[in-house]
Amino acid sequence: MNVRLTSIGILLVLFIFTVGCSKSHKTVEDIQETAKENEIENQEDEDLKEINIQELEQKLSAASYSSESEPIQRSMEGSLEYVKGILPEGVEEIDRTYESEVGVTAVIYKADGIEFEVRYMHPYKDNGKSDEYDLSKTAGIALTLK
Repeated sequence: MNVRLTSIGILLVLFIFTVGCSKSHKTVEDIQETAKENEIENQEDEDLKEINIQELEQKLSAASYSSESEPIQRSMEGSLEYVKGILPEGVEEIDRTYESEVGVTAVIYKADGIEFEVRYMHPYKDNGKSDEYDLSKTAGIALTLK
């Protein structure tokens, strides 16, 4: 009887060991499969982000207009509202500089980790002087990713 119990005990231990090893082997396979799936998802996210950036660049390009070839007179406030309607929600202004030699106000905006440069082109003042720009109006807007 003792031999019988011992052999049953040994068989039980072998069975448990075999089942335990096959489960841990399967776990390694699961981990490898999960890692591959995560890698594929990350690549898909990268591809989607690249597509979104391309779409955004096209949108910005389509919304831009030149002060020389297709001028559109707007107030500066109207231009700011126009641009905020194009840029993503939650956009914040992080820098603004005026380039007096060309009559352009360059503004850097940031949203979702992406920086945008918007160049507001000002027309000359109506008083006839060709070297003074009217900063209360715009005649062109160039929107680009920075």
